[in-house]
Amino acid sequence: MNTLHEYKGVLHVHTRYSDSAVTMPEVVRIARAVGLDYVVTADHHTLRPKYEGWEGRHEGLLLVVGVEVSSTKGHALVIGLDRTDRWASAHPNEYLPEVARRGGRAFVAHPERHDRGKIYRKPQAWPDLETDDYAGVEIWSYMHDWVEGAYPWHVLDGMLDPDSRVAGPHPLVLRRWDEVALRRHCSGIAALDAHERRYPIPHFRWPLLKVLPTEFIFRTARTHVLSSEWSGSSADDIALLTDALTAGRCFAAYDLIGDATGTRFRAERDGETAVMGDEVHAGGEWTFVATVPLEAELRLLRNSEPVAQCVGRELAHRDARPGVYRVEARLRNRPWVFTNHIYVREDGSTP
Repeated sequence: MNTLHEYKGVLHVHTRYSDSAVTMPEVVRIARAVGLDYVVTADHHTLRPKYEGWEGRHEGLLLVVGVEVSSTKGHALVIGLDRTDRWASAHPNEYLPEVARRGGRAFVAHPERHDRGKIYRKPQAWPDLETDDYAGVEIWSYMHDWVEGAYPWHVLDGMLDPDSRVAGPHPLVLRRWDEVALRRHCSGIAALDAHERRYPIPHFRWPLLKVLPTEFIFRTARTHVLSSEWSGSSADDIALLTDALTAGRCFAAYDLIGDATGTRFRAERDGETAVMGDEVHAGGEWTFVATVPLEAELRLLRNSEPVAQCVGRELAHRDARPGVYRVEARLRNRPWVFTNHIYVREDGSTP
């Protein structure tokens, strides 16, 4: 634990290379201004910003150029590709294995497939995929969360006060994520799906109305990763970031309401320590410990069911059962922190 360093950033950011108003220089400037360590962009069907030299270090900020595979049958955020196809009508069962063959790491994008007031709906094939060629899932897609609360009669409110419409990860998405984790390793990340919109306002003092402006959304749903210390080498640090995201050595946090830096979740037994993303053997009692930097409502879940809870900065619970364990925290009755799993496996069996 002492050798791991914490880095915070945002994933799934669109730019003018596809369907957002924000430019790459603006992404870099704003990310540095709000104190991010990394940004992962994900323009639709294109890696042009990578070909044009944007991937790498920019005055301390690590900028990673990913791509959103935008199929009519399900989307994915992909990191690590050097080339991409449109795959516009391909099923994820078809394109995800090809992404893996090309060395990409895929995260199922905005996997919600429910109706909580959306003004529009997009199909999503997860979790009924036949392939396991994806590293993880966007357990919290901020823009889609906002859209879910943007009923037609509330759209203006949602533009002027975006935070008022945010409910956090959908419980069904979290439960389905836990179900996948019961049979195999599956990382959970926070994603923005950021599409800044700018509309002219005639005869008005301010020339543009910005919808989910980048200055705001970069302060919201972030993914904090735990990694060995970054060296400053773009290639090496991108590899470390990608490995941490894939391993689930990370947690989702709503930093807009409170900086979650310092959050940790571990399991201890007889001098052995496991952290988020680790798989350990059942047999004997583990002590699960979660710590957060602010007093909050903490819950430890095993296989989606709460097994311990408290109000404070630390939760500790002993349990000998196999299963997938993770922690949720609420701050002032708002969704705040969602850790990745610690997997307690029985040899040769599903937890």
